[in-house]
Amino acid sequence: MKRYWIGALALCYAVNASAVFDGEMELGIGLGGQYIHDYRGSKETQIQFLPFPFVKYHGDFLKIDRKGVEGEIYASDRFEFNLSADLALNGDSHDNRLRAGMPELASAAQIGPSFNINITGKNFHTGWAARLPLRGVVAIDTSKVEYIGYNFAPKLTYQWPKFYGEWDAKADVGVIYASEKYHRYYYSVEDAFATVERPAYAATAGYSGAFVKVGAKARYGNIIYGTSIRYDNLEGVVFEGSPLMETTNHWVISAGVAWVFYKRN
Repeated sequence: MKRYWIGALALCYAVNASAVFDGEMELGIGLGGQYIHDYRGSKETQIQFLPFPFVKYHGDFLKIDRKGVEGEIYASDRFEFNLSADLALNGDSHDNRLRAGMPELASAAQIGPSFNINITGKNFHTGWAARLPLRGVVAIDTSKVEYIGYNFAPKLTYQWPKFYGEWDAKADVGVIYASEKYHRYYYSVEDAFATVERPAYAATAGYSGAFVKVGAKARYGNIIYGTSIRYDNLEGVVFEGSPLMETTNHWVISAGVAWVFYKRN
């Protein structure tokens, strides 16, 4: 339920803000589905469907789109420096077998700066780019917002506009490093929750895995389609000894469609 409230509030805010922000704006509503593990390292998976608001705004400083919220501090054809935020929905972990009796994992919002370097393209919308995002992370549920550490996820991005008809393609490959607090939230087992099968464990800072993500999107009139596949490999991570770890393979497969009902140039 909290996910629907977050989306509804975002859409209401965008409607009210349209009178203040004078950039390009589009509003809509969509339906998405995803196949996702309960958390990275869990073998338990689920399929989720949820409605979402479609909000796109491109102003002189602020940008809001499917990638999140971004504030542009400096930009040229070769370099970018910005602040950005996004929301990562976790799988529903309340009935996860390995976490039985432990607190449920919340969805997480990430915010922080990113320094980006255009490598081969004419701009940041085509070709190869290196992106160096450092994000603080907060866990969000209906009762509280909790800071749970930070991560650094350098990656190479390739964008291929109109690779097939109206379809744009994008690929990311990167690695993740995270703080002790971040890893403890997901992989530590406190003494109070330790059992014979699940001994106490304290996670540390360091390497948190490598990932590859490919996606595509297309627009036909007021209808927008999108799909993506992400794979994380957790071999060699610093928390591999956690009793909450049971696989080094993590997949997220998602697809969605949105209808745009309001547009302002």
